[in-house]
Amino acid sequence: MSKTIYYYGIDNNYGGMENYAFNLIKGILSKDSSISFHVISMFNDYAYRDELEAMGVSSSIVPNKRKHPFKYIKEIRKILINHNEDDFIQINQMSYSNFLLYKAIKKSNIKVLVVAHGAGIPGRLHNIIHNIGKKKYINIGNKLAVSTDASKFMFNNTNNVSIIPNGIDSNRFIFNKEYREEIRSKYNIANDTFAIGFIGRLSKLKNPLFAVQVMELLLDNPNIQLYMFGKEEDPYINEYISSRELSNVHILGESKETYKIYSALDMFIFPSIHESQGISLYEALANGLKCIVSPNIPLVKVEQNNITILELNSILWARYILDNLNIDYPRINLIKDSQYELDNQIDKYIDLYKNI
Repeated sequence: MSKTIYYYGIDNNYGGMENYAFNLIKGILSKDSSISFHVISMFNDYAYRDELEAMGVSSSIVPNKRKHPFKYIKEIRKILINHNEDDFIQINQMSYSNFLLYKAIKKSNIKVLVVAHGAGIPGRLHNIIHNIGKKKYINIGNKLAVSTDASKFMFNNTNNVSIIPNGIDSNRFIFNKEYREEIRSKYNIANDTFAIGFIGRLSKLKNPLFAVQVMELLLDNPNIQLYMFGKEEDPYINEYISSRELSNVHILGESKETYKIYSALDMFIFPSIHESQGISLYEALANGLKCIVSPNIPLVKVEQNNITILELNSILWARYILDNLNIDYPRINLIKDSQYELDNQIDKYIDLYKNI
């Protein structure tokens, strides 16, 4: 019997949750024709819409919940009201703060899968709202988390929670000399430049300001440059760069070509304040990049010779970069055949879906 999964959690940026959604849906559709997807989003230009609809995924665009809260609830209920017995909605969330979504779903009497992606959110007010929502809706539906940290944050523990880490198609991210030349040419990265990459939303949670402050200490080394790819959510970053005239930091916006960008880099930095998993780190490891990460990243259960964990001290990070400029690391796929390989996750998802 066919099963439709109403999928909520794709915004109009190419971040970790959007990449997760695209890879997951693509993988499941390639393996099981009895499952179909219907995306519900507030954004007409939600990430990968064209690619998903080309695979047969249908879409519904609902009003913005902040501008039109009552219409938002009404439209979601209208979409879900005619669901079949085997259908369910998958909610991909960083917190329980979206009260309106849970209210609409509860009134629709549809089965629910809540997927926890977040291990923390910045700001006292956001945490208060999250905890209020958690008390009210923690027992709604089935539970899945991408890590034990995410499970503890969203569900308090791991009891009755399925844990399936985010997976990637590691072969898509392996080092490619042609990609290196293409991307370096596109962004005017000189051959003798030591290119450091930051890939992710420029939000406080991802800690981009720290990365910029590290580069401030390296201004006397013009061959060392930082390239930041991601949606700009913290305007203070640009102000900081301008006020200090940091010529070694380049904010380049979002890209659908991150799988190519890793090959153009010489080092990857990941200074997040909180992460449930951090999918871009796995992509960088699949490319064989040397990675510096903060202690706030869950331990990666793969070969870790290319990973260095450093306290969030800008002097330590700057010194480490200088000490590793001339050290060559083999650009080999460190994710291949691991538990983070996407193909290993798809079967787990299909089994889970069929038991909801």
